Amino acid sequence: MALLLAAGMTAAVPGAAAYAQEQTEMETQQAAHQHVWKNAGCTWNSDYSAATFHLVCKDDASHTMDVNAVITKNVMMPTTCTQDGKVRYFAKAAVGSGTFVDWKTVTVPAAGHDWQAQWTWSADYSQATLKLVCANNANHTYETTVKTVKETLAEPDCVTEGLYLYDAIADYDGQRFTDYKRQTAAANPDKHPWIDDVKWTWSPDRSSAQAVFTCWNDESHTLTKDAAVTKTVLKEPTCTEPGEAQYTAAVSAPDDQYTGDESNLTASETVEIPALGHDWGEAKWTWNEDYTKASVTRVCKNDPSHIETADAVITSEEKDGRKIYTASAVLGGETLTDTKTKEVSKEAAAAAQNGSNKNGTKDANAKAVNAKAAKPVKVTAASSAVKTADGSTPAVWGMMIAGGALAAGAACRRKSAKKKA
Repeated sequence: MALLLAAGMTAAVPGAAAYAQEQTEMETQQAAHQHVWKNAGCTWNSDYSAATFHLVCKDDASHTMDVNAVITKNVMMPTTCTQDGKVRYFAKAAVGSGTFVDWKTVTVPAAGHDWQAQWTWSADYSQATLKLVCANNANHTYETTVKTVKETLAEPDCVTEGLYLYDAIADYDGQRFTDYKRQTAAANPDKHPWIDDVKWTWSPDRSSAQAVFTCWNDESHTLTKDAAVTKTVLKEPTCTEPGEAQYTAAVSAPDDQYTGDESNLTASETVEIPALGHDWGEAKWTWNEDYTKASVTRVCKNDPSHIETADAVITSEEKDGRKIYTASAVLGGETLTDTKTKEVSKEAAAAAQNGSNKNGTKDANAKAVNAKAAKPVKVTAASSAVKTADGSTPAVWGMMIAGGALAAGAACRRKSAKKKA
């Protein structure tokens, strides 16, 4: 367009000639100018895989240009599992007759071991061996044997299999390595998951008790254990009042399958202790001097304050020249007796005996004398000196009776002699 205006339209457009001249001079100057670039800086990306040079014209700072560099990597020191390495990155760009370079030296941290774990277990899972091999360097290895930890996930019982978990744990090089094995166990017919509630049975006198455990799986599976029973007297019985006692039974858990509260393993019952009743000691008798009155007393062995007494009924009889007094009393429904013996006068007893031995015959006088001699003497409590109605003493009467008996005996003998003659 500029050439066309200059050649053919100069006269038609005012100033066209001057414009064309200016354009021609500018193009001439540009053709003659050559840029001389200088490096104003280099920008790297984060991993040093790319870089950009920023160029500025030495003659005119407004003239700039960015050029991508070619990157090369040089490993100065290799990185190992335990040692840091060094790498140098070179950036290079060629523009015109100039070449621009830059570099970065980077420390690469040690890679560390990349352990690969291999576990070997014993047959019973009680221990395991760990072997470590580094993925970065197969020459780097480590080996150790550890005891395992057994965890019971489920105990075997009469119906269910058991399940156990074995854990193997090893720490090395700041890392923890683990492995595990599961093991099952066959059901055990002797193992039962017992119900918490325990049923108790007692003997009638509460001296023994039994605890009955029932299986969760099957109510027909039961276990009976004899309990240890202790007795505690809460109230002592007396002769007339009952007491109270508490019996406590206790058993141990059947096995570790019982998980109920320990309070279920004891039971107690409170029962009445019957009244003791009286345990009477030996009866003690008290007689008056002439044995016409008597009383009996006895004391309870359980309680000395319990005393009972009664007056006796007295009976008497003569036998072999003695007078026997018998006292009889009733205490607590029991008849008690006691006796006392008193000698009859010898003369009266002899006369009575002599008269009874004469061929079985006695005259009226002898009978009267003997009867009078055998008549009991009444002893009063008022005085120990007994008197007759006319004021004479029993001794005088005794002599008279004895004399009469002798006279009667003599008369009988005389009559008998006459008859024989």
